[in-house]
Amino acid sequence: MNSNWKSLHRYYAFDPKKYPMDAFFADMKTFRDQYEHAYRDIEKERELKEREEQRKKRPPFRPIQTNATPSSVNRGVRIDGLLKNGSLFISFIKQISF
Repeated sequence: MNSNWKSLHRYYAFDPKKYPMDAFFADMKTFRDQYEHAYRDIEKERELKEREEQRKKRPPFRPIQTNATPSSVNRGVRIDGLLKNGSLFISFIKQISF
């Protein structure tokens, strides 16, 4: 363990007497946490920019037309034979219900 610590303080060039092991690792953890936080922020910004670009490329939504002329669907469908011969329709319903 001491050899690893010695190699660390030589690599990072600090005095182990002035900068103890627990302070070094606390600083390393703080650096890592801040780095990860910054990375997440950058990713969120990138995703927001991509969504905004996609929204700009997409055609605008058209409003619902409320003044549309009535069509055959809106007025109802008229089936030939059904309105002319009501008894045929009633017998058909009786067959389905029983």
